[in-house]
Amino acid sequence: MPEAAALLRNALQQVNKAAIIIMGSKRHLMDRMINDNNAPLFHYGDEMNLGPIPEENGCHNFKARLNQRK
Repeated sequence: MPEAAALLRNALQQVNKAAIIIMGSKRHLMDRMINDNNAPLFHYGDEMNLGPIPEENGCHNFKARLNQRK
């Protein structure tokens, strides 16, 4: 869906005072969405590669990993 990124950006612009995390497992598609200067999400936010998260760590460590960026 070529228009999906434009629809997503429109929705994100309406969100007020909330952290937004866009995640994907296809690195080349994520790069195209955020780093292509013709894409609607071009430089929308900061790129952060978390790498694989072991299943046994689950989501309880996710917040701690995000806080490391501050």
